[in-house]
Amino acid sequence: MGRLAHSHGDFLCPVCNKVFPLQRMLTRHLKCHSSVKKHMCCYCAKGFNDTFDLKRHMRTHTGIRPYGCELCEKAFTQRCSLESHLKKIHGVTQQYAYRERRSKIFVCEDCGFTSVSGEEYFLHMRERHPGSPALRRYFRRTAPALPASWEQCCCTRGTICDSQPLGPSAVPGTHNQ
Repeated sequence: MGRLAHSHGDFLCPVCNKVFPLQRMLTRHLKCHSSVKKHMCCYCAKGFNDTFDLKRHMRTHTGIRPYGCELCEKAFTQRCSLESHLKKIHGVTQQYAYRERRSKIFVCEDCGFTSVSGEEYFLHMRERHPGSPALRRYFRRTAPALPASWEQCCCTRGTICDSQPLGPSAVPGTHNQ
């Protein structure tokens, strides 16, 4: 796909000549040159090739800034922006071992709530945003054996209702009758 560039292990984009250290990074980058955009912003209709880029873009509309600086009042839409700020403004360099993962935070894209606990995030979503597409995606991933109607509602009618939160604790057919 890409050809080797300036040094051993570098991969060159044949469209814009940008250099990448890994083939998978070049492969991901090549999608940006495609005219087909699968993921559209519901605020401005700008298209993106993957959900990560769309989510990052959507935060420019929603104002959600989940990465707050503990040394001042600034907050950022991306972790890398916070880390850059810490280094440039406060002289703090983050130290991570090779391939070490940073601690994950769960971000509610509806209201900006953040948590380091997936369970706390799930409870927030179930209580505050029961109709959220993010919650439906969670149930599709964690409970593939549930009936398809549970993607819309926790009752057997298959319609949207708000009498009970969506989730595995909901018993199908016990309300909306």
